[in-house]
Amino acid sequence: MNQVPEEQKTALTKTFAIVGFTALLIFVVWLAVQLVGVIPGAFSSLASLADSVYNYDAKQELVVSTGNSVVNAGEAFTITWSEMKTGGVYTFMYTCTEGVALDVKNSEGKVVSLACNDTLDLGNATSLEALVASEKYRFVDIPYTITFTKVDTTEAFRTTSKTITIVNATVPTTGSVVVTEPTTPSVPTTPVVVTPTPKPTYVPPKTTTVRTLVYNTPVSNPNGYTDLQVTLIGVGSISSTKVFTLSKTIDIDTTGAIQFEVKNIGTKTSGTWNYIAHLPGDITYTSPMQVVLKPQERAIITLGFNGVDDNGTENIDVTAIAVGDSKTTNNIFVSSVQIVD
Repeated sequence: MNQVPEEQKTALTKTFAIVGFTALLIFVVWLAVQLVGVIPGAFSSLASLADSVYNYDAKQELVVSTGNSVVNAGEAFTITWSEMKTGGVYTFMYTCTEGVALDVKNSEGKVVSLACNDTLDLGNATSLEALVASEKYRFVDIPYTITFTKVDTTEAFRTTSKTITIVNATVPTTGSVVVTEPTTPSVPTTPVVVTPTPKPTYVPPKTTTVRTLVYNTPVSNPNGYTDLQVTLIGVGSISSTKVFTLSKTIDIDTTGAIQFEVKNIGTKTSGTWNYIAHLPGDITYTSPMQVVLKPQERAIITLGFNGVDDNGTENIDVTAIAVGDSKTTNNIFVSSVQIVD
């Protein structure tokens, strides 16, 4: 067998070493190019994640709500709010309103009085049970505020203000009633009496309209929206002096009446509007155009009728019609009334 000279072995070893080193150098350069393309994206993702964690609290909202926006005086209701994802305390405060007093249930389950414009420390609770006494007005709006403050800080982190409407049905509307189509909100005019198409079997019925405007010094947002909401207050009778009395049934021999509220729950003053009412005795009444309603302003309308000659259950409904209303599903109420001999 031929023997490879020592000199040739050395030359071959050097050649393989050079080739291997060159290949390794090429691989290292390729790997460096790949890392240059990947690492900035990785650092960018980490930075984005850190920024998201840092700003998480800043994107949270304090959402406050109640079961109903309208509550009877003396009826307990619960205010709830969303839980913030950081340590801190919640506080509650309501604005002073004439004729209104508010009681709350404290952490020990006891009902205590809370003075208006006083701050109540709620700790980390996310609900509050309250009860409002309102003795002066039939309808009154109570503004209240829930505030969240982070631990070891004194400045409010989140603040949300809401309004709840309190109804005291025992307060009469006498003295605050103005008739339909006032030339100004405070100047009464002649009542409108409507005679529908007579039925061949009875004397043509008549309707009497009484409208009350309730003001809360609202401010209109020109970039906001209009939203009229129609709510039935009750049924009963109306006297010759235009005093409305609630009752569960309506006697055929009396002038029956329904009382309802049309409220602008939007943020922009409405245009002129009117309503169509279907009353017992196949009476359909279409009102003239009504004056505009500012945000949170409402018109309380009492609509009287007579000429019903059959007892039993009668359907009633009222629909408000307004150009540019953002929501129409709450523009109508449908109910029924019992007519008795």
